[in-house]
Amino acid sequence: MLDTLFRNIRNVEKDLVEHLLTLSSTGDRFQIPDKVYQLNDGGMGSIRFVDKTQAYFNDLIQVQYFDTDNIPVLITLTEANNNLYELDIWKVNYKKLKTYPTIDKIKIVT
Repeated sequence: MLDTLFRNIRNVEKDLVEHLLTLSSTGDRFQIPDKVYQLNDGGMGSIRFVDKTQAYFNDLIQVQYFDTDNIPVLITLTEANNNLYELDIWKVNYKKLKTYPTIDKIKIVT
C-alpha cells in the first residue's frame, strides 16, 4: 500500500481507534495523531499514523466487521516503535467499503 494523502484524521476513524485501544488495554500508552496518511488500498479505509520510515512491530488488536453487503472485514490496529503504526482495514473480497465500521458493529477476533 502506498501513502496517497496526508490529512486530518476523521472523527469516525478516531472513535474507532480509541475504542480499539480500550479493547486492547493499551489506551493510555498511545497518542492518536491529528494527521494521518490515507493509504491507497482500493477504498477499504486503511490509514497510517507515522511516516513510512518506521516499520511495523506488533498487532495490538484485531476485530471483525461485516460491511452492509455482508462481506467480512478484518480491522487490525498495529504499532511501531511505541507509536501507533496503522489502522489496517481489509475487506476480504478486496472491494471498497460500503459503510465505515462503527464501534457498535465490531467483534474481537479470537
